[in-house]
Amino acid sequence: MFTRVVEINAKSGKGSEVTNAIHEKVLPILKKQAGFVDETVLTSDTEPNRIVSSRPTSKSRPDAWLDMGKKLTLAHLADSL
Repeated sequence: MFTRVVEINAKSGKGSEVTNAIHEKVLPILKKQAGFVDETVLTSDTEPNRIVSSRPTSKSRPDAWLDMGKKLTLAHLADSL
């Protein structure tokens, strides 16, 4: 299995908003993409940054939806980043 890790730098006090938006807005769209298996968001109680770990079905698949995932994330989280 392959994993792609992305760090998201949220504004101070916006970490929870970022996590919720990833789970509620971005993840449902990514789940519909071919090759997408799962995603995990690692959080901290003291830091606004989030580490997102996503798992594709093969090494070549992440690039197919990574660009779309970035665009979706930026579109839904612009005020929090």
